Amino acid sequence: MIDSCASGGRRNDLESMRCSVPLHKTDADYSDFTLKHCMHQSLYNWFPYYGTPVTGPGYPDPSDKYAMRSAYVPWIALGFDVRKDNVDYAFVKDCLDEWKQFNHLFYEDYYPLTQWNRSEREWEGWEFINPEKGEGVIQLFRRELNEESEKRFKLFGLDENATYLLKDLDQGTTRASGRELMQDGYRAVIPTARGSAVILINRLEE
Repeated sequence: MIDSCASGGRRNDLESMRCSVPLHKTDADYSDFTLKHCMHQSLYNWFPYYGTPVTGPGYPDPSDKYAMRSAYVPWIALGFDVRKDNVDYAFVKDCLDEWKQFNHLFYEDYYPLTQWNRSEREWEGWEFINPEKGEGVIQLFRRELNEESEKRFKLFGLDENATYLLKDLDQGTTRASGRELMQDGYRAVIPTARGSAVILINRLEE
């Protein structure tokens, strides 16, 4: 496997991607999580597989859930310094177990749920959905200066006549029809700024 790390990511063109994968995809600071969200939202339009380190060098908090969830992409480089005693490996394992619940969905249909933006006052997020199986995931990020603790997002790729269970891994579960979720939207709650949400979607069998 060849990692395409070329000119800070400027050579991650479609021809190169036929022979390699972008694991270390940029020379930008991987601890700039807003920039990372923007890169991910864009790359999902083009690449079925790419990677990211959790943080850049010297990041002080290896137990930062916002940082970990910002790295929930098809390939994750943990990169923690095992010589230090500040790494909570139980926390890291919990995060990886969370990621493993939905990492197979990165190959399914992709829908951005927000406009591409680098504002710290906004939310950013997207949805992956397998319409045949009725299985999907929503990833959302409430930025550091945002003042909205909840926001409604219209979903895509659902069966309007089916009922879906949406499990927010932090806030609990919601049931709604595909029609409601696509027309009225899903009400996401992230109580604090610089917060995140992972919502698993599953179609309920009649």
